Amino acid sequence: MIEGDGSRQFIVAVRALEADEVIRALEAGMADLAVVDPAVAPGREIEFVSNVCNAFSPAPVIVLTEAENDELAIAAVQAGAQDCLSRAHLSPALLLQAMRYAKERVRVEMALAKEHDLLHALLDSIPDRIYFKDDRSRFLRVSAELAKFFGIERPEDAVGRTDFDFFTDEHARPAFEDEQHVMKTGNAIVGKIEKETLPDGRIGWAHTTKLPLRDRHGRIIGTCGISRDITDLKKLEDALAAERNLLRNVIDHLPDPIYVKDRDGTFRVSNAAYAERLGLAAPEDVVGQTSQNLRPREPAYLFDEAEGEVFQAGQPQLNREEQLVLADGSVRWLMSSRVPLRVAKGETLSIACIGRDNTEEKQARQELEEANANLFKALADLRRADSELRSVQLQLIEAEKMKSIGRLAAGVAHEVKNPLATISMGLEFLRHRVSDEPAVDGVIADLQEAVMRADSVIKGLLDFSAPNRLELNAYDLNQIIEHALVLVRGEAREGSLQIVREFGEIPPVQLDRLKIEQVLINILTNAIHAMNRSGTLTVRTRSEQITRVGPNISGSRSERFRAGERVVIAEIDDSGPGVADEKLGKVFEPFFTTKPTGQGTGLGMTVVKSIVDLHGGTIELSNRPEGGLRVTLVFRV
Repeated sequence: MIEGDGSRQFIVAVRALEADEVIRALEAGMADLAVVDPAVAPGREIEFVSNVCNAFSPAPVIVLTEAENDELAIAAVQAGAQDCLSRAHLSPALLLQAMRYAKERVRVEMALAKEHDLLHALLDSIPDRIYFKDDRSRFLRVSAELAKFFGIERPEDAVGRTDFDFFTDEHARPAFEDEQHVMKTGNAIVGKIEKETLPDGRIGWAHTTKLPLRDRHGRIIGTCGISRDITDLKKLEDALAAERNLLRNVIDHLPDPIYVKDRDGTFRVSNAAYAERLGLAAPEDVVGQTSQNLRPREPAYLFDEAEGEVFQAGQPQLNREEQLVLADGSVRWLMSSRVPLRVAKGETLSIACIGRDNTEEKQARQELEEANANLFKALADLRRADSELRSVQLQLIEAEKMKSIGRLAAGVAHEVKNPLATISMGLEFLRHRVSDEPAVDGVIADLQEAVMRADSVIKGLLDFSAPNRLELNAYDLNQIIEHALVLVRGEAREGSLQIVREFGEIPPVQLDRLKIEQVLINILTNAIHAMNRSGTLTVRTRSEQITRVGPNISGSRSERFRAGERVVIAEIDDSGPGVADEKLGKVFEPFFTTKPTGQGTGLGMTVVKSIVDLHGGTIELSNRPEGGLRVTLVFRV
């Protein structure tokens, strides 16, 4: 046992081992340091030392030698031994010191070897081009990738050569000047894009960083650098730049405004047309602004809303018509299209918009639509005028026909009335003279009934042919209707008839009371007869204002009145069988009746229509959906 400085202890084997046993022990890792004496292998000392160093590497080995055996000492060091000690001068202190130095040297050498291995691995494996140069820009060492780029077989073949040996002067000269500048100033050049031209005509681009190379004392002794081939990236960048320039030229020369906006509503791109629309001098004045800064509030809000829909849905908006208020207050119309601009993951980060001013087209379209509308209106007016003309012609023909019929009826009535009176008087005379003969009494009664029917026809003819003169005064139509109901109560009492009054508050109307009573009595009587004196008779009145010309009053036509006029309406509903649709249009014709033969003259509704027309009113008959007939009278207030 040899004591050290109190903190370390070393075990030294003092017994002589066979040479092979020593090597096996070292290979088994039985020691951290070996002190060997080649004397254990007489005649093959150098071989033994070499085997021990190889077996124990990288642990330190100290060899004991004879003082005179310099050959063995040199061979031992060459084989890997850390130290050689002479047995003649060996002492415990010297051996301990040698052992400590040996272990420290091995530690340092192993660290250096590790760094060396890492550097080799880096230079041999990294795809970037790495080099080290001296103060004259001569290569000291290059990476495998740089050797491959130079077209040389081994990295060692570049040592001592310069960039002028591998590049044209176009690249070699600026590179040399950059390296001299780095060595002079001590400042690195980081991320420089360099164009590299090789003698064979190849052109490449590199992203280069150049640093000063210093020794252990900090002195600059050269340069080192790393370059990455970005030729493909540069080509792509140039292609993108060309495409960007082309796109820029296109959008700047298009007459349609174009812009790109991000999610925050900030303009990122604008063309000259859009800047001009906003009243700005250049597209750069738009970039960085928002719609609220550049447009009136309301249009900006509408545009932001439309753009928000594109961001949210991720779908384009095509040909959307929008209104734009310019700085001078004028209004323009745009046909806008917006498309989302997405990143690789599909997220919409911005949108592009192009708007075409179609104000003139819209105005032309509106003018065309107005012209078409005016044309259709004129055509409709022409058709209506033609229809009214035909109607007037028919009315004139009908009026002339009715006038002729009236004159004929008046003549017939006067000629027939006197003979009927004579016949009636004769029948009355005979009834008193032969009253004791029942058979004769029956015949006379039948004759008197026939004369009465003939007399009623004569009265109808006289009413039909009466002069068209009215005695108008302001009357309450409700009171006239109430009086007419009193006059027909005899008809109503003969059955189980229910009368319902729904009178509204109505203003007075200019009427001929007697003639309107005649109209109402005729209508009420017909309704009672239609219901066979049983059922429900409803009479209602109200006042309305005409809102439009057409069927707007209980389905009836109102062309006789003007929009804005106030009218009084009377409706008489019965619960009878109604009138067949094909017969409704004939009700007002002379001598047309729906009653059985012998029960009506067919002149009552004709007289009613004439009286209503004289008042400037309207009368219309319609079948009710729930059954029965409705008669609607309308008078102007």
